[in-house]
Amino acid sequence: MAIYQVKSGDTLSSIAKSHGISSWQKLYDDPSNGPFRAKRPNPNFIVPGDLIFVPDTDSAKGTLNSNPEVANYRMAVIDGTGPGDDNEYRSSMSHSFCRQLGDSLESNKIGVYSRGPSWHGRETKQYAQEAFQYLAKIHAAQPQLRLMLAGYSRGGSAAIRAAELLEKKNIAVDSLFLFDSVARYVGEGGEIIPGNVLFSRHARRDLKAALVLKYEGTISDLELKGFSLINGSNPMRPSFGNSGLKWLGEGDHQFAEPFPGSHGALGGVGWSFVVEDADCQTRVANWMNRWLKKRNVWNELKSFAPPPSTAKNPGMTELVTGWAMDLLMMKRHDKNLSEAGGKQ
Repeated sequence: MAIYQVKSGDTLSSIAKSHGISSWQKLYDDPSNGPFRAKRPNPNFIVPGDLIFVPDTDSAKGTLNSNPEVANYRMAVIDGTGPGDDNEYRSSMSHSFCRQLGDSLESNKIGVYSRGPSWHGRETKQYAQEAFQYLAKIHAAQPQLRLMLAGYSRGGSAAIRAAELLEKKNIAVDSLFLFDSVARYVGEGGEIIPGNVLFSRHARRDLKAALVLKYEGTISDLELKGFSLINGSNPMRPSFGNSGLKWLGEGDHQFAEPFPGSHGALGGVGWSFVVEDADCQTRVANWMNRWLKKRNVWNELKSFAPPPSTAKNPGMTELVTGWAMDLLMMKRHDKNLSEAGGKQ
């Protein structure tokens, strides 16, 4: 299924004919065009800029578009935060969901993969700009192709920002796939899914108090990143919150789906000592594969066992300080979820 943006002089009949659809009625009455019909109850009155779902023709059905000769989409993928050194990053993120997706796309020449920002996050805007430029160039050369974005952690917010930049050029985004998207950088945008995105799905970590408090102080950002206010940190990352909880426009969107596991597990790179992570990764992979398949794209994400890791033994000061901060952050996160209308 493709997304078509109406141009001056278009009619439903001309659009249907150019896409091999037998009649304008089939195009107009397709279930995916419910929002379009509500907006344009008179099929004779359509406006440049309107977005219309174009159903697959019989000859196109059944393909997952992994072959560059038949693929009708292109995707930009931005991975999550990790070490600044590229070699260390590749090693630590080798099995991430975005890495798996990106490897498949790049090997078939139907997309690009970008590593995510380093710990300070200053590169987030740069990666958003690069994803935007790639998709805008594709659109200029092959406007019939569906444009897609995917991202994890800060890379999720970068993907949202890239969609915002495309919206400024009146370019539609067919699909957006987010893995625990968080906005932790200086700069505008990247928080709310813009109105040019026609379909989005977002898997986020479930910040239930019992699960979060259970793992307080079990990792050390001082060792992991080289800096920390206190030596103990939490793999659930309650301070991160989430972006991508709200959306604009009339596309096919759902509230972010919660999964019990660490922030790493939501991106496919969990911790072995977090007992929930292995199952969390499997569930996230299966859930996202279902939606990737629905959009008729590559959908073979797999869960790899987290590498061996040992929980740090937190001191009492770290625990008390961490628990107090956790409870404050979870209260803020619940407020954001409530405002977005999502699940607690």
